[in-house]
This record gives sequence, C-alpha cells and structure tokens, in this order.
Amino acid sequence: MEIEKKDYILNDSQNKLTVAQFNFIGTSQKTWEEIFEGFDTLEAITYSSGLTFINKVLEKFKKATIILGSDKTISMELNQILAFQTATLQDLNKLYNKKHSCVHKMLKEEALHFWIAKTKMSHEKLYLLLNSETGNTRIIFGSPNFSLQAFSNIQREIICYSDNDERAYNYFKREFDVLQSC
Repeated sequence: MEIEKKDYILNDSQNKLTVAQFNFIGTSQKTWEEIFEGFDTLEAITYSSGLTFINKVLEKFKKATIILGSDKTISMELNQILAFQTATLQDLNKLYNKKHSCVHKMLKEEALHFWIAKTKMSHEKLYLLLNSETGNTRIIFGSPNFSLQAFSNIQREIICYSDNDERAYNYFKREFDVLQSC
C-alpha cells in the first residue's frame, strides 16, 4: 500500500518546526497608524497584500523591503509594478501615479524593493520596523497580511508586537535575510 505524502508528513517525527518562544506582557488597543508609527525602515514578509494599503503605510517610512510569499497571490497592479520595478518606471507612474504615488516615488528613489519567495512558499506575516536615529525596533507578527482588511478590524486577526527586544529582532531579521537571499 502506497503512503500518501500528507500521511507521511503527519506521521514523520523528524519533521520538526522552528518555534519562537515569547512572553506575554499584556494587550492594548491601537490603530494601524499607531502600530507603524515612529519608525523609518520597514522590512516585511506577507503572503498576500493590498497595494493601496501598502502605499498608505509606506508614507510613514523612508526605506522598505517587502517579500511576497508567493507569486500566486500578487494582484495584477502589483504584478505590473514588479515587472517594471527598475525598467520602465516612468511609464508605470503615468498609469498609477495618483493611486499609489508613495510606492512609485520610493521605487524611483530605490528606497523600496519588492522580492518574491521563490524556493519555498512563505506564509509568514512579519514586519520589522527600525528607527535609524534612535535604534528603536519593533517586531510585528501574527496572522495579518499586508492589507487594509487585516489591519482595520474588519476581520479577526492575531497581531503581536515586541519593542526593543534585541534577541528577538536579531532572530527575525536573520529569518528575513535568509528568505530574501533565496
């Protein structure tokens, strides 16, 4: 009898997951603006995204790198931006300049970079924030994709953050860098 791949994976005790441990401090109520406020550099991994929301969030940052977890979740608008990220930015600006002006401005200034996970699909939702002047850091993780729907209390999400935890920031930064380099 042939074993299905899913049965093999479910029964394979060698298939260990990397699990990060965190201590719970408490909860607070924050808007998406407050969550992303006070930092100038953003590095994000998301499975799916909303370009209009990304544009709004990027207004708060000087530099950003966004890794999209799968090419299958990229909208046509974002797909066009990625295709023209370096080559024909001026033509693309004519098409979408008003709607996504921050995205285009940052691409033109080479302050924004998009990457797509290639070797393995990434379902992570991770946001690394840095204030380059003060050195303050924030890690945001949980279930929210990089979209307005996820960050506007329209649907249930688990959003966790940690401020100025050097060990945690360094761990997740390494994970981000590994995914970006693949």
